Amino acid sequence: MKLTLRRVGAVLIGLLALSLAAESATVPFTDDFESYTNQTPLSGGLNGWYATATNCIVQTNVSYTNYGGSKAAQIPIDVTLSNRLTGVAATSIWMRFYSRAVFFNGSTNGSDFAATNGARPVVDTNLSAMFYINTAGYFEVHNGPPDPNPTNSAKWVQILKNADGSDATKIVDGAWTRVEVLLDYPNTNWALYANGAKLTNNLAFINPANTSFSSFDTYNGGSTTFLDNVYITPSMTLTIDGLEVSNKYYDGTADATINTNSRSLVGGQEGHTVNLDVAGATD
Repeated sequence: MKLTLRRVGAVLIGLLALSLAAESATVPFTDDFESYTNQTPLSGGLNGWYATATNCIVQTNVSYTNYGGSKAAQIPIDVTLSNRLTGVAATSIWMRFYSRAVFFNGSTNGSDFAATNGARPVVDTNLSAMFYINTAGYFEVHNGPPDPNPTNSAKWVQILKNADGSDATKIVDGAWTRVEVLLDYPNTNWALYANGAKLTNNLAFINPANTSFSSFDTYNGGSTTFLDNVYITPSMTLTIDGLEVSNKYYDGTADATINTNSRSLVGGQEGHTVNLDVAGATD
């Protein structure tokens, strides 16, 4: 599995890349592939999708069923599936999708993401970010511009520890994997999450001149894989409102009683539920 993020986009499955587009979908964007007829080719701009082969289709044999769906996109080996997006006025983007993880072991026919040094892709300098899952089951990410060059960059980093210092969990080849990417364009960095765990953050963009998100590509550099429940939205900030400090007198300490009876979260998105747990809150 390899993921790359281009000038304004991202790539996953075998590879994820981003590029500019003509026929486009809009952000916020979501697609669980349930509205398509079985065997529909994902090409020609259908809901913004473009594939490099006609056998990249919606099918019913394999899907991520935890959300109740029965369809997913099938991406054969050495095929790229991309979506081109417009209306991206936000400066930061949150992207989530589910993929049947395939360990990336190089492309098969010298494509743009051809592998070098065994199983590492050539770095595309138009991208914001790139990552893939290596044959050991760990994510590898590219941190910053390539050095010394795109073909032999030493900036690839294998993620063995999560951001909190705990051991990273190996990805199971062929298992559904939840992947989330936060692209922070003002600060030209990004963060990567897998199955709810923050793997790493503050990774530098490959191309620091990128200022917005326009598309993402999923390239399969292993065996046939599947993509489901794609969700892209502007990154949002939630604000905690209504907290009060009760009867605090200056006594040389920071101890205080916090009244949480009127607490609320401001800035949430319609259709999404966020719970605020204030148990044990202190000042």
